[in-house]
Amino acid sequence: MEKISRKKARKPADTLEGKYSQKDLDERKKKEQEFAELMTKEDLKNIPESLNEYGVKYYELLLKQLERIQLITDIDKPSMTNLASHLGIIEQARIHVNENGLMIPTTHGPKPNPHLKIIKDYTASYLALAKSLSLTPEMRQHMQKLNEESISQFASEENVEFLNKVLEKKLNNG
Repeated sequence: MEKISRKKARKPADTLEGKYSQKDLDERKKKEQEFAELMTKEDLKNIPESLNEYGVKYYELLLKQLERIQLITDIDKPSMTNLASHLGIIEQARIHVNENGLMIPTTHGPKPNPHLKIIKDYTASYLALAKSLSLTPEMRQHMQKLNEESISQFASEENVEFLNKVLEKKLNNG
């Protein structure tokens, strides 16, 4: 049986360093920009009607968090909707467990609350969705590192000195 492999995702041009010429980086940035312009963000703010009150609460929270990520577009809406729905289901299941306990009475004696399985299953699914949208602590840390590496390329002593002066001026005038 032939093994199917998937190409590794390419890093954004802003995060590349080393063997790339400025011309290559500029071409790659241009292609990335053209691709980004194909995607819209118009529908993201329209909360799906299929979400219950818990899902709506989490959708709004996710939207606030994801506004900072430039690459999130309308194509990500199904993932966001599922993520918000999962968080709502987890919250409802937790409420049920808090009200009824870990064990519930049945005609055959106490049994584990079935909402514990719901929490377990939806948490696993939530983590996979959150990772795909870079919302896990690990993914945010990775993105922060890439961002810092990208910024550090331009942090010469002169630039740092200039930025410190600008910040100092802003703080004194603010």
